Amino acid sequence: MSLAVRGLYKCFRLRPERGKQKTLEHWALRDVDFRVAQGGALGIIGANGSGKSTLLQIVAGVLRPTQGR
Repeated sequence: MSLAVRGLYKCFRLRPERGKQKTLEHWALRDVDFRVAQGGALGIIGANGSGKSTLLQIVAGVLRPTQGR
């Protein structure tokens, strides 16, 4: 079995501070695509806050993506 990620987006909606009405959005992932063939390997590197854990949580089924599969 291979792993394919296509057009993956994840947006977290943040509650506004008291007295502010506009909901804030934080895009953790935008348009992520990759494929790993059976027996293949993939390394995920990046700075703190770049979406590595979010990506892995979506692949594992812990989080649902905003868009994509």
